Amino acid sequence: MRETITHIHEKGQSVILTWVPHPLLEDWSPHLEFLKNASQYIHRNYPEMALIIYQGPLEIVTFDVDVNRDGKVDYGKTSINTEHPEWLQVGIDGRKAVFYGDVAFWVGSTDEDVWLCPNDPEYRELVKSHFLELAQTGIDGIWVDIPKFQCDFGDWDSNWACHCEDCQKKFREDTGLNIPQAIDWNDITWKIWVLWRQNVIADYIKELNEVVKSANPECQLIVEHWHGIDVGSVRSAWSPVLLREVTDCLAHEYPAASYDSSTYDYYNYLRDMACYLYYRGLDKEHPSWILAYSSDENGQRMLAASLLTAGCNFYDTDAPHMDGIVSAYQQAEIFQWITKYLPYYYGLHSWSNVGVYYSKATMDFMYHKQWGEGDFYCEFMGISMMLLSAHIPYTVIFSLDNLEQFHTLILPNTACMSEEEIETINQFIKKGGTVLATGDTGKYDEWGKKRSADLLHSEVIEILELLGAHYYRDVQPYNVWWIPPERGNGEEYMRKFLEILERLEIPAVFEISAPKGVIILPFRSGNKLIFRVLNLSEISKGEPQSQEVFVNVLWWVENGNLYHFLSASEEIGNPAAFDVYDHAILVYDLDEPVTVISNLFDRATADFLVTSLEKEGFLVEYSTACPSCMERLKERKQLIILGGHKAQHTGTLVDDILTEEEKRLLEVEGAQYIFVKTDAFSEGQTIIIIAGNEREDTLDVVEKKAGEILKSLEKLSAGYLGFTRFSRI
Repeated sequence: MRETITHIHEKGQSVILTWVPHPLLEDWSPHLEFLKNASQYIHRNYPEMALIIYQGPLEIVTFDVDVNRDGKVDYGKTSINTEHPEWLQVGIDGRKAVFYGDVAFWVGSTDEDVWLCPNDPEYRELVKSHFLELAQTGIDGIWVDIPKFQCDFGDWDSNWACHCEDCQKKFREDTGLNIPQAIDWNDITWKIWVLWRQNVIADYIKELNEVVKSANPECQLIVEHWHGIDVGSVRSAWSPVLLREVTDCLAHEYPAASYDSSTYDYYNYLRDMACYLYYRGLDKEHPSWILAYSSDENGQRMLAASLLTAGCNFYDTDAPHMDGIVSAYQQAEIFQWITKYLPYYYGLHSWSNVGVYYSKATMDFMYHKQWGEGDFYCEFMGISMMLLSAHIPYTVIFSLDNLEQFHTLILPNTACMSEEEIETINQFIKKGGTVLATGDTGKYDEWGKKRSADLLHSEVIEILELLGAHYYRDVQPYNVWWIPPERGNGEEYMRKFLEILERLEIPAVFEISAPKGVIILPFRSGNKLIFRVLNLSEISKGEPQSQEVFVNVLWWVENGNLYHFLSASEEIGNPAAFDVYDHAILVYDLDEPVTVISNLFDRATADFLVTSLEKEGFLVEYSTACPSCMERLKERKQLIILGGHKAQHTGTLVDDILTEEEKRLLEVEGAQYIFVKTDAFSEGQTIIIIAGNEREDTLDVVEKKAGEILKSLEKLSAGYLGFTRFSRI
């Protein structure tokens, strides 16, 4: 044990995932003792490492119970199905979820595989006791796999589980309804049941997490799910949108382009990046563990490069058994690289002023086939892929709260919308936001029922054809088990999309010149601006072809550094011209942002102004005024002060800047003013004072005249920098 742990630590890994037998099949007290010893050894000698244990609580494989392979347990042998048939999930056709041999690579030809129901009270309590015992060993986490209701495993084709007696009883208790006996997407009871089963899985995980925390508050619960972005999340009831709220971390198992050399393809990797950014938007402040596979050294390297560019966590294993290594040497190189440059990958603020909305309701209730006409999945993925190709950073959002951070919101065929969501969109537009909608956006309510009238302010929303879906179907990203005979390049739809984006005039923080195969994503951390670069050009030949990239940062930055993946670094200026092979990090120190200063009473006004400036491409820093910081703030090149000469704290600065006549103007009831002062405390300095007679007047002037403030800053910045800050992409 000690030799293995030391070897893993030397390679730069920080997490060890291990397995133990199921306690219902084997006495696991020796395994618990082993976990306790291993955990103590790691914590004592390598405190930066973690030990986690794999569990699949809703699936049990009983080995070698069907030696004659007749689909039944052999005479004289026992299994979970023979001992506890009441625990099993039941399909809509009445069959129990029990399978024999060859249904999946992890089920041997003579094995029994059963899927258990989380609503069975006896089995649920057993699982809770098992998780309690695991947490008490002192391990750092429990990795939960396959927390799902079966639908299409083995010979089950749309056999929606679960219809066992326990589920029927609980559904009736929770809703007052009977479980539907037939698939009917026009039946509201069916839709209620579809959501109910998702909540059953989420509640089950939440309860397990609470049990774990009761024994070991530091023990993390990690839940693995498959893909999670398409209709599989509906059919299997493991919605990552719900699971995200009840776990410490999600592990997204995903069939990446690196799975096999036959899938090394630009559009496949581009689809991967769109998925990874979906996961990052979903996970928010939590890490995004991606369980993907590679089959050779090129794939291993490109998988790491693409995951790191998106800010996801690299889980290295070969295809498809989860326990092998393509190249131990390269694995060590990658982990050591991550350790060295950790601050440039995780815990950063992604810079984007474009939001792309992922509508769970639309996925749940409108498009039940992945390749259905006008489907949501293809539209969402196609839009995301085209944005990446156009070098436009974006954020995937899962609710329509806090839209003020965005300049532009994209609703990709968001058919199902509640009245509250539509009103939020309408208010966003009234406040100056731009909305780009496609397909049937807003035509159905949150349950998928068609509306009799369009509630969106369609005169200010451009409803487009399904360019994303057309693009996606044309380029046809594929997996190793399905390779299309013919494919297009999507250029026709990409051209139309770019024409639309040009009209939107989305503000940028950088200008870029690079082939479409290069992806550049900007991030900010403290006083650093970080660009993560991924080159996918000519990847279909096995590895990318080096490309020249030009980046011009439109913020004030000092000279930076360029870090080539698994290679050397070099100093670089701005603008920057450089060659990138597969992945690189471009890092600049920010010279000085626009500083917004207010007292605590004007904090709401300051928040509104900061958000307005950031979504227009300005680098902004907020500072709360205090008596001791006034002298330091006087040195800033661009300063926006909220409040007049009588405001608490900020008034000491303003009083030195305004003329006596300007002060008298502010003392008139209802007064609202914007004063622009240059060279107030030092040469080349600009100070904008926004003030009113009362605090409400200050907020009112900011809300009404945000555009005027932006124009003032744009004009001043253009004079300072020699070009306009608001360059189009």
